[in-house]
Amino acid sequence: MKGMAVILAMASLFFAGRAQAQENSWTYKETKDPMTDALTDTAAIKSVDGKVTLIMQRTGKSLYVMFFSARDEQFLCIDVSPTVCNVGARFDEAKADTFCGMQDMRFSPGDSSHVITLCGESAKFFKKLSKSQMVKVQLPVFNKGPQVFEFRPAGLTWSIK
Repeated sequence: MKGMAVILAMASLFFAGRAQAQENSWTYKETKDPMTDALTDTAAIKSVDGKVTLIMQRTGKSLYVMFFSARDEQFLCIDVSPTVCNVGARFDEAKADTFCGMQDMRFSPGDSSHVITLCGESAKFFKKLSKSQMVKVQLPVFNKGPQVFEFRPAGLTWSIK
């Protein structure tokens, strides 16, 4: 539960404009849990069109969570189960890959935002992302179907175990 509070707080900060990720550049933030003094690092980058933000969090060198958040789009995960969906990703010119995504309203920083969290595949996604110059991510958008969002992740300074 404490971890979720940190995630919510960080997502809110990114959307409040205090640590807003700029197009094609990573923004980094470190927060300290007031109860445990544990430090959580957050990195975020906006899609090229600015509609979706990729947010990653880690504690130490261990990846904590990776999720996609949108202010003006509503995600709708229903293709696998009522809250689980396939998230397509193509790293540079490699063949497209499929990841498990989960829609979880608890991570939404505001009424108009929705979040899709990667289900246990964040490390695999991160490994490919950190070696790529361009990533296309396909996410299910309400009333629009699958939509592709492009990210330019070059310059990420993180590493994980």
